[in-house]
Amino acid sequence: KARVRAREEMASQMLHVSSDFEKILQGELKQVQTRHKMAHQTALDSLQQQLDATKHAQCDSIVREIAAKTLEQLEALKAQMAVERQRRVQAMERSCDAEMRRRTLEIEMQSHSQLED
Repeated sequence: KARVRAREEMASQMLHVSSDFEKILQGELKQVQTRHKMAHQTALDSLQQQLDATKHAQCDSIVREIAAKTLEQLEALKAQMAVERQRRVQAMERSCDAEMRRRTLEIEMQSHSQLED
């Protein structure tokens, strides 16, 4: 009986030690999980910052590209308008010259006609 009692006592102490050891391991596991979560969150935050920076850089690049293309288009339109303006001025000058020649000829004809009378 004493041996059985001693074995039961020893088993009880081992169970108690085992329970304490399990509690210690669970505490350490929680610490490891917490550290892992924090490290994971830090890595995610870092990646998000990198992504945001990349997005901003891409947006800036796209805005600069659009601005450059718009400026090119405006310059081309400005040149086209200058050419069109010059063409219209020349057309008006030709029209005025033709009208002056017509009137001059008309006046000369009237003058010539009056001289004959």
